[in-house]
Amino acid sequence: MDRCQISYIRERKRINHFLQGRLHKFADYWNEADLKAFFILPIINLIDFYIDKKFRAFLEATIEAELRNVNNEMIKMRGRVAFLVTTGEQKPRNPFFYANEYKPQLKSQSDPKGQLLIARLTAQAKNKAYSLTIYGLYTHWAKLVFWHYTRQRICC
Repeated sequence: MDRCQISYIRERKRINHFLQGRLHKFADYWNEADLKAFFILPIINLIDFYIDKKFRAFLEATIEAELRNVNNEMIKMRGRVAFLVTTGEQKPRNPFFYANEYKPQLKSQSDPKGQLLIARLTAQAKNKAYSLTIYGLYTHWAKLVFWHYTRQRICC
């Protein structure tokens, strides 16, 4: 490794240590906006999603698609996703990673797992590729819950 690579690795470790310390110190006091601004977004900004203009990250993106229900009727699914990585420069096209909103507790008014499931179904229908693996997460307090979906199987 050259000096630049070593410097880069040290800087990433320093940032990681800083963010972990911030999370441990303040997680019990942060609300949704605090968690996004002081922990999640700094991590997201460390990643270059704009590789060759093929991918893009979107905040508060709306995705929609049509699916068949158990009665073989078409239903329209539409939802707002807090964070989404997808193809498409101006609007989301083929999503493959998304993060749903922060939940301070599982017994809140909205259901993070249900929202994640709807986002997954919509992403699969939009991609027209039900065998494609799609990744997602939601936050519950200071815990990030990662899921991935492969061929109708949900894995945590």
